[in-house]
Amino acid sequence: MKEKDLLNSNWRWSYTYFMLGGAILFSLNLEFSRYAFFLFLIGHIIMGVISYIINDRPLFVHNILFGIVDVVGIYNWFIKGML
Repeated sequence: MKEKDLLNSNWRWSYTYFMLGGAILFSLNLEFSRYAFFLFLIGHIIMGVISYIINDRPLFVHNILFGIVDVVGIYNWFIKGML
């Protein structure tokens, strides 16, 4: 897939939908809002792969770091309580 096609592809739109869905879910501050971390993580993985392919290093690092934040959130909300 060409870089230009990748930039305008459904993958970028899916990133937008995952991030918006996560933000809305998180802002509702309900019992199930913690699942927003999974939406954020999926979005950051998608955009991390795209930014790696198009060689956009700042965006790649941005998505890797926020992906780590998402994993920490998933750990705190889902795994830590089970230990």
